[in-house]
Amino acid sequence: MSLISTIKKLFNNKPTSTSTSLLSDEEIRFLAYADGHDADVKTFSQFYKYKCGINDYTSTLKKLSINNYLTITVCEKSLELYKVDELKFYLKSHNLSTSGKKADLIQRIIDNTQDYPQHFTKKVCILTEKGKNTVDQYTAKHLETFKNQIHNTIIWLRTNDIQSIINEYASEEWPDAPFALPYNTEGVTNDVRAIQEYRNLGHDTDRELSICIISLMFHRTFKGTLKLLADIGYNDISDSELYTAHTSLCSLQSINEFKKINLEKYKIRAIGDGRTCPNCAKMDQKIFPVSQAVLEKNLPPFCDKCRCIVLPYNPKFK
Repeated sequence: MSLISTIKKLFNNKPTSTSTSLLSDEEIRFLAYADGHDADVKTFSQFYKYKCGINDYTSTLKKLSINNYLTITVCEKSLELYKVDELKFYLKSHNLSTSGKKADLIQRIIDNTQDYPQHFTKKVCILTEKGKNTVDQYTAKHLETFKNQIHNTIIWLRTNDIQSIINEYASEEWPDAPFALPYNTEGVTNDVRAIQEYRNLGHDTDRELSICIISLMFHRTFKGTLKLLADIGYNDISDSELYTAHTSLCSLQSINEFKKINLEKYKIRAIGDGRTCPNCAKMDQKIFPVSQAVLEKNLPPFCDKCRCIVLPYNPKFK
């Protein structure tokens, strides 16, 4: 089963079973999320209600606890649920230093006081060994699926098997997820076209294509993209390496869209904040013909952490 298929299954309200656990996949995902979390269900994210069909957090936590997947208790981990000011107030009342980061404050409380469980009484969810093993097995299973998906996508790109990529990635809109957008055939095709153009410019190693696929087709944050790359073994991807690839792909996508509507010119827009480099600032507001767009010359990126974008230009609407 592909990762995308698995995700679709996870977002289905019907429970799915795992071979090594009494829990559904949705419940295992919830279990992983609950580890170290405040046991007060009011503090839990609504994500699992919208997308995993877990509508009763209290009953789910009870099931996980009864079956020895987690414990709900007051312990050292409980201290992490409190604000820095609250920790400092307690330290000050015990004539202890209030300097340092939150982790320092917590360790100082643990090392120098014995009555803190009476003062910091919020209960926290802690996974048991059974719970940890269940989450680890689930993660390993889906990590292997994810690795295979990236491996297959690279093969499909090199053989120009666009239909297999569409079959793997295209999805419909999830009606129970208020802000979810479909990743339909057109969206997948546009992404693949940009990756193929970038690949044809000489970026064809497994490493480079993995960056392209994950940064463009998995719709994650910058940090989320780096984490997924690390998960498949690329834990040395630099910020500049990711910026360069992603900005290049976005620029190529924009140019392709401009060509579809017969737009003749485009304009560069730099972010214009304190992180904008001289090269990017120099290119801001410049206008170029769509037919003459060249990456790193008149099309972003212009530096190793370029955040410039390209906009459609029409002299009638300046």
